[in-house]
Amino acid sequence: MCWHLRETYDVNNDSEQDLMSVHGIIAAVWMMLRIVPNGLLWGGVPCSSYIFISSSTCQRKKGDRTGNIGVTSVRVGNILCSRFCLLAMLATARSVFWLVEQPGTSCMTSYFRMAQLIRVCNQHGLFRGVARFCMGYYGAFSLKPSKVWGSLPRPQSSFP
Repeated sequence: MCWHLRETYDVNNDSEQDLMSVHGIIAAVWMMLRIVPNGLLWGGVPCSSYIFISSSTCQRKKGDRTGNIGVTSVRVGNILCSRFCLLAMLATARSVFWLVEQPGTSCMTSYFRMAQLIRVCNQHGLFRGVARFCMGYYGAFSLKPSKVWGSLPRPQSSFP
């Protein structure tokens, strides 16, 4: 199997690629529609408001994963997660696999849009669960335990 990276979408590389703007979400949908069936949509929703260490500020807790929307990072995190979920639903409908990465302590899968995406994919046998890994094994400066959720089947070989 040969993998080819075709396009990236990152506001840090191009200000037009901002999922917080109308133009940005339209551009992201357009790019997602160009992914071929059995291709991959890889997402990285900013984790700052979903991790344990920021729970006192962000106020995400069991039963209320929406958090304190008066805090900008929480509001932006909710919007970006919701927009990624929209892209992942569209990808699923087009037979495109999707993955999203978060730190090991993230509560993002409990946010109602992500939980809805997982539930819908589960109902159709399309959610493949979670894989755990440490970023340090792949060049990061610290081990940073991370998780990846999505619809891509797990590889046959195991990774450290």
